[in-house]
Amino acid sequence: MLDYRLRAATAGDAQFLADVVFEATRAQGRVPPDFDEPEWREMFGRQTMEQIRGEVPGSTTSVIETGSERAGRLRIIRTASCIELAGIQILPRRQRHGIGTAIIEDLKAQAEAAGVPLELAVEKDNPDARRLYERLGFVRAGETEQEFKLRWSPRLSRTISLAPAVPADDNTRPACSARAPADPEQARSGRSARTPPQPPRSTTRTESAVSAIFGWLGRLLPMIGVLRSRRGPQRAVSARPSGPRRHACRR
Repeated sequence: MLDYRLRAATAGDAQFLADVVFEATRAQGRVPPDFDEPEWREMFGRQTMEQIRGEVPGSTTSVIETGSERAGRLRIIRTASCIELAGIQILPRRQRHGIGTAIIEDLKAQAEAAGVPLELAVEKDNPDARRLYERLGFVRAGETEQEFKLRWSPRLSRTISLAPAVPADDNTRPACSARAPADPEQARSGRSARTPPQPPRSTTRTESAVSAIFGWLGRLLPMIGVLRSRRGPQRAVSARPSGPRRHACRR
């Protein structure tokens, strides 16, 4: 796997960021025949500059570098409630080296440390990317007309880790796009990956029952302590021998 590093994108990177998105999408055969590239580049460049200037709250656009070469684009949106992987594209010649997977795993570690989920959206016409994310532990959290919303949750990850291990299948090569983040290098066509199991509903009931038991014990223990404190002096008095009995013992 190639090592990577991230640096904040600058205005001088705007052209490269558009190039990497377009090249990665074209390499996957997902550019429609009637695609207006000049119009898209003008719109994408405008949006990119807004992100670079810090005009989008919580948004960070970075250049992915390997060695001294620019290799891809990463956009993250952070809020108090989640981390969103808003875009990840890697140049085709730098794909299949584990860069994208390493970035996603690092983001999962950041989400777990912050105690928030990691979320993303992937187009419905990009099933390969969706299978990849599912293999990395994401589950479907919703959908729109064009996209599936996927989420990785630290709590769900811990639940899955306790379940019996299931052999993972190889994954087909995901396609990248400007909106749907994907890790392009995990490519082996024609095979699917299993979706991690959802946490069982009984887990919630069990946790509730355990919580109720501990709550009941918390109320009961003070009552037992009160009873012991009341009975303690009585035992001391009754156990203390009276004068005549002491005399009898001596005898």
